[in-house]
Amino acid sequence: NHGVILLPNATAWTALSDRDAKTDYQPVRPREILFKLAAMPVTSWQYKHDPGRRYIGPTAQDFMVAFRLGDNDKGINTLDADGVAFAAIQGLVEELKDRDAEISALKARNDELSRKIETINERLDNMPPAP
Repeated sequence: NHGVILLPNATAWTALSDRDAKTDYQPVRPREILFKLAAMPVTSWQYKHDPGRRYIGPTAQDFMVAFRLGDNDKGINTLDADGVAFAAIQGLVEELKDRDAEISALKARNDELSRKIETINERLDNMPPAP
């Protein structure tokens, strides 16, 4: 069983993605994919044969240069596009977690400095007036 199927009453194709149908798993670097996706041109355009409808997306050539996925540089396989999107979302989550940790550290440092300033101000308030 391989390829895509259109299930009864479906509104979209289902692509084979069964774990048992796959081999040679290799990790990806979600942030690297995120950065490549962010750098890839995404524009609005029309097909020459369908000038009445606009689309949004990259060109197959730019996708191929960025990710080296697919059979050629004339089309983008939906599984590849989906996989890139999933990985980029994971990369974004990693970025947000790091940013949250940095914000927490900065807040803690800010609280510490605020306490020190309060202590200094209390000492200044308790000093006798200058002669």
